[in-house]
Amino acid sequence: MSVVQEAGDLLFLSFQTVLPLAVGAQKIKKKVPFKTVEEGLAQFYAEARTQRAQKRLGVITRARIVFYLQQRLLDAGYAPELVRQVLFSLLMSAFTGRGN
Repeated sequence: MSVVQEAGDLLFLSFQTVLPLAVGAQKIKKKVPFKTVEEGLAQFYAEARTQRAQKRLGVITRARIVFYLQQRLLDAGYAPELVRQVLFSLLMSAFTGRGN
């Protein structure tokens, strides 16, 4: 398994714990308190930073992971707008800049 798949799959599983598919899908069936989602996303971004540091991910690899994660989330049924917003935030909070 490649680094891209390994990190992408780990982040996909992490995201699913934050926002289960029934909540993130096109038709939201269950409301989740904002505070819970906000805290969960903070953990998701922290996991992304950890992966970046542990695997010493370069810029190209980070971009490939985000693209891979985007495809996984869309294929799973998450709403495209949600995926776009979460991945943009992921890029800005955990995958930008140099260093760890």
